[in-house]
Amino acid sequence: MAIKVRCANPECGNLLEAPEAYAGRKARCPHCKQSLIIPAAGQDDPLVGGRLAEFEIEKKLGQGAMGVVYLARNTALDRTVALKVLPDDLVKDNPAYLKRFYREAKMAAMLNHPNAVMVYQVGEDQGRHFIEMEFVQGVDLLAVIRKRERIEVKAMNRIAKDVASALAVAHLEGIVHRDIKPENIMLTQDGGVKVTDFGLAKIGNVQSSITLSGQVLGTPLYMSPEHSQGRTLDGRADIYSLGATFYQAVVGEPPFVAKNAFEILMKQIQQPLAWPSEAEGIPAETKAIVERMMEKHPDARYQTCEDLIAAIDGEAPAQSVKVAVPVQRQEEAPSASKQVYGASTKELDAIESAARDMRRRKRTGVPKWLWVLIGLGIVALIVLVAVVAVTVSR
Repeated sequence: MAIKVRCANPECGNLLEAPEAYAGRKARCPHCKQSLIIPAAGQDDPLVGGRLAEFEIEKKLGQGAMGVVYLARNTALDRTVALKVLPDDLVKDNPAYLKRFYREAKMAAMLNHPNAVMVYQVGEDQGRHFIEMEFVQGVDLLAVIRKRERIEVKAMNRIAKDVASALAVAHLEGIVHRDIKPENIMLTQDGGVKVTDFGLAKIGNVQSSITLSGQVLGTPLYMSPEHSQGRTLDGRADIYSLGATFYQAVVGEPPFVAKNAFEILMKQIQQPLAWPSEAEGIPAETKAIVERMMEKHPDARYQTCEDLIAAIDGEAPAQSVKVAVPVQRQEEAPSASKQVYGASTKELDAIESAARDMRRRKRTGVPKWLWVLIGLGIVALIVLVAVVAVTVSR
């Protein structure tokens, strides 16, 4: 069976065929002499086997919210890298994607930490925009969880500390990752931990709803309540997501599971965290740490990643703290015209409506004057009973 590969040269674009035995080998287009690599059978990505700028693209590694990631070789420096390429249709249909693509590269390049994936450069060739990144050899945390079902608490403590260490540097730069989850935590072959995919990151305390085409980007299984509602985010949203990741790692399943994104987001906002019977062996201190990480209100969580690391090391209290939850005025409520990974606008309207109802109930409650009347009534009743008792005794 022949392998088909299209020449990556836009001026050529010829469809070529090669025997299966040639998979992975270097070749040249007979028409334009463009260098390419024969892909494995079944790979239909036109870039695989081709060349982009100084990169020879070997295979597709995955696809995320902002583009496709390839394994490539930088021929100028003779190093293997991960190359994120922005799809053509996204650039043509929405120029905002291109701006955000370059913003991602600039933000990620600001980070210099052993637990964060390095960004080498950003560029464009043949009309395709790309980011050259460090290639991490290893597996993501989700794959490990699926294989082992659970991660030992001691091992997860170390992983969480490494992730928090990288996030602490990002937060100091004003960067919020916004998509911490097991898939974005890589465990390297030498035992290291790397946080990857700052593709949803934002600089500063900005409204989370202002992203691409009105979307709230993130993964519902790990999104903080304020993220689910499109509110302003800071580093404490990342702490919540890391808490949800920690929970899944030691329990074996996410903290909130439902049939669709809408129901998951509602649980993130309303439902208290619970531990299944399988979690009986988890130390109380660990449960307390995770519970504080996943407090519904940001002020009740660890305020910084440094605080979280200290709690894991036993140098700070793990228990949650009581906070006065401020009431958000109605006019401050975010717009409901968003989309969250399969949750329709109608569903998200319902989420915000339910959240407003909760705030309204907290705001209204029982009026103070009514409590005063009830108290006076009780006092009057007591006095009346006493007078009647004295009269009868006479």
